[in-house]
Amino acid sequence: MSKKLKLLKLKSEVLNLERELVEEEFQTYCKDFDKYFKKFYDKPKKKKEPVIEDPTTHYENAKKERKRKEEELDRQRTLLKNAPRKVKNLYKRLASKVHPDVGGDNRTFQKVNDAYESQDLMKMLKFASDYDISYKLDDSDEKLLQDSLDKITEDIKSIKGSIGWLWGTGDKDARLFCIQRVIDETGHTPSQEDLPKDLRKKKKKLLGQRGKEKE
Repeated sequence: MSKKLKLLKLKSEVLNLERELVEEEFQTYCKDFDKYFKKFYDKPKKKKEPVIEDPTTHYENAKKERKRKEEELDRQRTLLKNAPRKVKNLYKRLASKVHPDVGGDNRTFQKVNDAYESQDLMKMLKFASDYDISYKLDDSDEKLLQDSLDKITEDIKSIKGSIGWLWGTGDKDARLFCIQRVIDETGHTPSQEDLPKDLRKKKKKLLGQRGKEKE
């Protein structure tokens, strides 16, 4: 194995570990977010005044969505058609271990199948390691490995761009922005008692008739 391939493999191990840590943190942040706001998402959304829209807008949006799906299918077909023979053989060997017809479970087989369809060689190699299947890396695998690294990087970026991550890592202004998102998405406004103490508005103190402070 060349030094470049070894470096890609090491980068993959580091990125996979980072993704696992980020996912664990993300679950913690989401649990805290749900503690305060899940009940608002569970409620029926408040209806707004109906807006009369141009029907051609829906047609154009549907047309764009169909085109996007067709392009994704074409991309996937091209990936599978151009998949190196050795990667196809690796998939067949993995399938022979995890397919439900040979005693495997459907969930694992689906993960292997998804990895193959997206040509995520790094993920396939992890399964190969789990099932003691050998695979010799060579220079022809370099692009697939780099694509796998890019995918992991994109996954991490996606998690860190989510509202749950912002709620867990943001400053006060960022967390107030999250609350506004809840209002916009659910149509319900949380009361001050629904919010964490550090985000509640401070009650103004007024002076009474004898100069004493009162809330």
